[in-house]
Amino acid sequence: MPTATGTFYITLAASNNAGSAQCQLRLNVAAGPPVLSGLARRTVVAPGATATLAVTATSAAPPVSYRWYHSGVEVPSATQSSLVLSAITREQAGWYQVVATDSNGSRTSHPAFVLVAPTATDIQPFGQFPDDATDAIHGMRDIIQIACSYGRAVGLRRDGTVYGWGATYENGQAPIPAGLSDVVAVAGGGVRAVALRADGTVAVWSLVDPQTHTIPAPPPGLTNVVAIAARDGNCLALKADGTVALWGLTAATFQPPADLANVAAIALGRDHGLALRRDGTIAAWGANAFGQANVPANAVPARAIAAGEGVSFAIRTDGTLVPWGTGHDLRVDLVPSDLGPVRQIAVARTHATALLPGANARAWATPNLEWSLANTPRSECVWSVAAGGTYTYLLRDRGLFAAPVVITSPTDVVCAPGGQAAGGRLGQAQGRVRTARGIFVKAGSRAILGR
Repeated sequence: MPTATGTFYITLAASNNAGSAQCQLRLNVAAGPPVLSGLARRTVVAPGATATLAVTATSAAPPVSYRWYHSGVEVPSATQSSLVLSAITREQAGWYQVVATDSNGSRTSHPAFVLVAPTATDIQPFGQFPDDATDAIHGMRDIIQIACSYGRAVGLRRDGTVYGWGATYENGQAPIPAGLSDVVAVAGGGVRAVALRADGTVAVWSLVDPQTHTIPAPPPGLTNVVAIAARDGNCLALKADGTVALWGLTAATFQPPADLANVAAIALGRDHGLALRRDGTIAAWGANAFGQANVPANAVPARAIAAGEGVSFAIRTDGTLVPWGTGHDLRVDLVPSDLGPVRQIAVARTHATALLPGANARAWATPNLEWSLANTPRSECVWSVAAGGTYTYLLRDRGLFAAPVVITSPTDVVCAPGGQAAGGRLGQAQGRVRTARGIFVKAGSRAILGR
């Protein structure tokens, strides 16, 4: 096909034993909108660093103007071919698009995902685990997102691959699809796990025996996906055009409204769904036996949403957490009265966990549940929270860990053969203290000792 504009002539010829014939076609090629290239689909950056998104526009009718969008909302004053995100924060994570326009029209880029995550992380589990998963995650330092289901979890690694752990049907995590890479988000729910690739496609795999549990595939032609959610065998996908798609084991019983549009974020409960629109309003659909689909007036304007079993949450733009729905009598909607502003909320079957502005986490649980986050010594330095079933994972930023603190200063000591001497002690530090050293001295010698 021609790569330039103008009028082109194409000659078609045919022949056989009886003779030959030919005809000529005229093809008019008109100039179209700018052709875009060079925009990275996946960028991972540490908080406080700088991320740059840049696009090249080839135009037959310059000049070209640009408009950048973050999660479907226009970025103020972002009108150049590149977008520089300086001193980036977690709130600037998400997907971006640029619209390039010349006199021949406009063209929208593919979504570009920006992941903001610490350079090194630590995973702290708490709650009631069906299986001991601590060995599987010990030493993992590159997990940047966690998704949970019942007794199982998957983690997104910084390089775009996926790691899984927990109870399954064959002595370990169900096989992750071969070659799964370039992943930008993961979700888990009940009997399945879902991964979103940077090209806007999704991968779904079973967390139970596929011989006894059939996992419905994504709808045919599902592309341009920018966010995913999963729970109890169902999956919800958000597309870049602001529409959603729901599929799964029971999804046919609570399909989203046909006119749902302009969606910026999604959440999925056991049998209901939530959509946060770009204007901060919330749409809810599905089962409503516990009031989980009755969005209260004080839930908006919202900036984030979450859903569980018969319960829903919204985080208002001022950080206030608003619950609704009694949660199948488990009452995780009973938010502590002194909670204050929150940054993130993760909802499990028996409890909920909130990430607070100061990188600490706080959980509350079903009233008759015996454990709580108060019994977990490492609930600080938290970057994000993930919950499933009866447990929660805290993904912590190791860059915030403090060095061991000397509580008592070292002193000069004299020790006799076989005697003991202590010249100081260490205070508590985040993470595990791997080594603590002392010095052996000869009898009558003087040395600075510490342990």
